Amino acid sequence: MANVEVFRNNLLRAGVVDPEGVHHEFVSLVHGQKIDFDAIPEGSDLLAEWEDVVAETVDNQFPTKKYPRGIVLLGIANGTNRLVAPVANKAGERFTPAHTKKVGSKIVELTDEAKRTIRELNPSLILGCEDVGTTGFTSATAVMSARSLVQSLRMDTEIRIINTWQRSELLPELRALQVPYSSIIFEPMPAYEPETCRESGFCADGWELVLHG
Repeated sequence: MANVEVFRNNLLRAGVVDPEGVHHEFVSLVHGQKIDFDAIPEGSDLLAEWEDVVAETVDNQFPTKKYPRGIVLLGIANGTNRLVAPVANKAGERFTPAHTKKVGSKIVELTDEAKRTIRELNPSLILGCEDVGTTGFTSATAVMSARSLVQSLRMDTEIRIINTWQRSELLPELRALQVPYSSIIFEPMPAYEPETCRESGFCADGWELVLHG
């Protein structure tokens, strides 16, 4: 049985989360501790643990009785595209993986194969699997792509997002779309605008800043 607290601690030990004394400049220029699931090596025990945690969570939270036509697990490029196939395999045959592709720095859309999968399966649920929830912006672009397809096909398909780690109290971009979302690890972390960081945040405390890019 997967243990979420053990998994969280293993992420910290593996350096997936910036340690105390280090923070990053994000693409938005905001400063904060980075959570980098891309740093989890292929074939590692930690990647298998991530798969187990997500598979067990989605299997428990989204039962067959409520979603009788099955669930499409949608990877959010690039972070979780590699995750959804093994998660679907571990969670059971009612889960089918699909992927998104990047069309901008933080914008994704369904791949052609994902569109075919959704069209053929007519699932009860499209569940976007995100690694880190900060504002929900990238996930929201995936939702809009999926919603456009579902509406064009007049499908009765629900769309939701599940985050492995939600680092903000709320995800405003998903709230704006009225998309339900949940998280496996809910642990808000401080983030600062550059000036605020220099005055009273991590920069003011002398933490190392890793610049974006």
